[in-house]
Formats: sequence, structure tokens, C-alpha cells
Amino acid sequence: MTTNSKPARKRRRLLKEQVSPSSSGGKRSRKSSPSSRGSGINKKTRRDSQSPGQGAERPPKFALKTMTPADTYAEEPGDGSTWRHFGIMVQRYSSQSLGFPNYTPARIENKDIYARWDPCEYLDLLDTRPWEAMWENRVDTLVFFCYRDLTPDMIRGLSWIINFMERWMREYWERGHWVTMTIVFYFRQDPRFLALTEKRQKEVLNLFNDRKARSTAFNKTKEELICKLRKLHGYDDEIWFEAGLWVVPENPCDWIWRHPAQQISLQDRLEELDILEPARTQWATRSSDTCFLEVAPSDLRDQVLTKHERAENRLPEPTPASASDVACR
Repeated sequence: MTTNSKPARKRRRLLKEQVSPSSSGGKRSRKSSPSSRGSGINKKTRRDSQSPGQGAERPPKFALKTMTPADTYAEEPGDGSTWRHFGIMVQRYSSQSLGFPNYTPARIENKDIYARWDPCEYLDLLDTRPWEAMWENRVDTLVFFCYRDLTPDMIRGLSWIINFMERWMREYWERGHWVTMTIVFYFRQDPRFLALTEKRQKEVLNLFNDRKARSTAFNKTKEELICKLRKLHGYDDEIWFEAGLWVVPENPCDWIWRHPAQQISLQDRLEELDILEPARTQWATRSSDTCFLEVAPSDLRDQVLTKHERAENRLPEPTPASASDVACR
């Protein structure tokens, strides 16, 4: 998009009054601040469910259901409160950050969700470190604002945000690809599990608790970062419209796994998902800029930077944390 044909206009500058701690801190006015947890939907993880280990004998109550045609596609959400996503009934969160997927499995579907989850396959996917590809392909320039539009304090704040992103890239990826998992497994006798080394078995069994611990630390550090940013002269929520500054969605973006009978690799399913819903990767898998431009208000779209201007306004690279920035690293 270019602005050459538009008449000259005074650029908006990010020099509004400092917002109070009670003000919204959300990117792109996404209904709530990045620090807001929101009421959302109670998504407790039940512990009596099972995984789809191929060699394990399933208790009848948790057996994987036979695949039906409804399991092979995702319905378009309509006016109703629920719809089917690859055969799983889903519903909207009470609120979600603008631009992010807004659906979560209905609690009635928990048994089927757990039955589709394969912890061994999931751990293999984690070994590929998909969050690193998300980082490498991120938007690395300012899109709406130039550095001349920012205060010196806010320019310093950009480095804090980038450092936080680099430190917690895995947790960003996990929140954008939230897998419902359980900490109790019946597949301990699965031949695939028994063939693993003792170290690998522990990694499989610790998937739930490991993510829970890291997610707790991630959320705590995010809150500290938001509080620190709000104290900066020149801080304004509009900075979060910048596609290169990652947002923590108010609610996790659930990843509904397809029925195993489709025999589609988890890697292929992930690639398809990220192309269809690029907000999950913070726009790293975007096919064009349209996906994040349409999230921004029209007045910001009117001042979108040209390709040349973006090249002159690159976001900073991550740097080692200083003593004063330790909470943001």
C-alpha cells in the first residue's frame, strides 16, 4: 500500500498523555488489555481422559469415536452459539482479543478432545521448535508509526517489548496453539511409549506440568512489562497496533486436532492452520499485510508506512537485559 496519491496530511504522533494503570493496555483496542485475563470460559482440564496411543487398550468410556464426514471439515461460524470444527463442538469465548481466533471446545467435547491428543506426536512437534520459525519470520519494522512519532522513553520501551518477545517466544507460540492436554495417561503400556528412553518418557509425562509452570511465569512477567510500559512518557495503547509487537491474546487460541483416522501429519496440520489463521503466529505466516492492516482503525491505515519508510524504521534487535530491565527479560 502506498500513500503517494493521497494529499499531505499531518501525521498522528504517539504523544498522548500517559495512561493510568486502570486504563486499557490492549493492542489494537482488542476489547481488553494485554494484561487482562478476562472472564472468558472456564477451561478446566479434566484428569480422567485418555490419549490416542495406537497400541494401548482404551477403556470403552474414552475410546476414540469412529470418524464421520463432519470430522473432515470446519464449519463456518454462524449466528448460533455453537458450531462444529472438525467434528468437535466449539463455542465463542465471552471476549477475545481482536484478530485472534475466538472459539474453544465445549466442555461436553472434552473426552473426544483428549482422545485425539497424542502426546508422543506432540512432543515430536515441539522438538522442531516452531516458535523459532515464528520469530525469524516476524514483522520486523514499524508499520504505522515512525521513530519521529515516538518519545525517547517510548523508543526505549520498544526494546523492552522485543526483549520480552525473544525471551518468551515459545510461550507466545503455545498460547496461539493451545492444546488441551491431561496429566493422567492410560497409554503407559503403549509400545511406542515403552520404546522411548527413560528421559523421553519423563518428558512425555511432564508435558502438562511443564507448560503450566512456564505459562504462569509468562503471564506474571507480562504483567510486569505492561505496568512498566504504562509509566513511560508518551506510552499509548495504539502502539500495540504495530504488527511487529506481539500481543498476548486475552484467551488461548485453541488448536482443535483432526481425527487421527485422516492420517494427516501433525506438522502438515500445523502449517495449514497457521496459513488460515496467521494471528496465531503473530502474523509470521501472513500471505500479505492485509491480515493485520484490517485489524487497525482506519485513521492508522491512512498513515501506513511505505516500503521505503518501513526500511528506515526497523524494530530493534533483542539485547541482553540490564539490571533495570530484568523484569522484562
